[in-house]
Amino acid sequence: MRTEPERGSLAPVPYVAALDQVRSTLSPIGIERIPIERAVDRIAARDLVAPSQIPSHPLSTRGGFALRAADTQAGSLRRPQQMQVIGTSFPDTPPSSLPSLTPGSVVAVSGGAPLPPGADAVVPTEMVDVREDRVLIAVPVRAGSCVLFPGDEVRDGTPLVSEGRYLGPSQLGLLAATGLSHIEVYKTPRVALISPATEAFEETESFEPGDETLRSDRHGRHMPASNAVTLGAWCSRFGLSVKRWNVCRDGKSLISSLGEASDECDAIITSGNAGPGTLDSLHETLGQLDGELLFDGILLRPGRATSLGLIQGKPIFLLPGTPTANETAFLLLALPGLLALSGTIEPPFPVAPVRFGKDVRRSPEQMRWTQAVRVRFEQGAFFLQAMPLPGRAVREKQGRLAALASADGILILGEDQEGPRMGDIMSVILLESSWA
Repeated sequence: MRTEPERGSLAPVPYVAALDQVRSTLSPIGIERIPIERAVDRIAARDLVAPSQIPSHPLSTRGGFALRAADTQAGSLRRPQQMQVIGTSFPDTPPSSLPSLTPGSVVAVSGGAPLPPGADAVVPTEMVDVREDRVLIAVPVRAGSCVLFPGDEVRDGTPLVSEGRYLGPSQLGLLAATGLSHIEVYKTPRVALISPATEAFEETESFEPGDETLRSDRHGRHMPASNAVTLGAWCSRFGLSVKRWNVCRDGKSLISSLGEASDECDAIITSGNAGPGTLDSLHETLGQLDGELLFDGILLRPGRATSLGLIQGKPIFLLPGTPTANETAFLLLALPGLLALSGTIEPPFPVAPVRFGKDVRRSPEQMRWTQAVRVRFEQGAFFLQAMPLPGRAVREKQGRLAALASADGILILGEDQEGPRMGDIMSVILLESSWA
């Protein structure tokens, strides 16, 4: 059995070092081959290249008449060229069934339809005079007009989607057009959310919104399961499946739940009981399960009581229980780790320059840490305007959850980095894509 390090024997690590260790330690959990129709928002496990060219045969880009451009060069308004319609082509018409063009003949085509043999141009319907099975063309047509030739859109071997990229509807449509029906994607990790009893609802089948049957912490304060709901919602937004455990803080319950979670899931996240103190049973339990503690605390505020360990080779993120610290540590550390398990190389959130409407002052003590400052956005003339949300003293009176819910972005200030002054422009993480 591995001996759990004594609390405090591992010094808190800088945030950037912790993030680097998370990304270097965790890797995709596996690959599966699935039908392309089920691959939306999945992550490509291979560089995907075109197995065939698009289009595979000449296509019309407009509804009109396919013809030989040379047959129209003598036409004029006074003496239009008269052409004979010898067939019709639709998008689903087999190219082999179309008649070959002869001098003075045309084939009626719809947009996206294959061209008959011998055609090198299409004249739109609105540019000709149609008379039963004949058309009159008064303007010379340029060769290649309104036509896509083989390979014009995609050539054989063209890179379409890089490994680690999300597959959206447009990418899947392009892949399908090249003839792909199944593709390899990274497996989606399953996340265990373990809530100690200080945060868990009591088990009851009759719970309704507003029910007050909640457990209390050691100070007698009710602690609703807001952290688990918040983290579960973030996981769902990124396509991660979740299973929840609500457990008592005694060692037997924790050992049982952590054992089940490591067997059933690919990553574990706990909320609360993460910092040093007499209730620090999570760290003790980690040692009893032959777990390994990779780092114990990070120089991040809020979120300093965050640790990373391994159980059976699977990551366990021990997050603080305070809502602000819990969500911050999840977004800035655990979520990048979960996405590494998913195989993505894309960042979880976009970043944009914003202009600050108020100073963000940092004391010398605060500049020893990486600080995550939550901000609210307002529309500005050229940049989004960022207003820092109230500090800790105000949040304690007005409610931490309310402050969390009103945040649109997060400003990351590194160690020794001064905060922005009013009017400064700095890059901020956008939590909601509507601001991107």
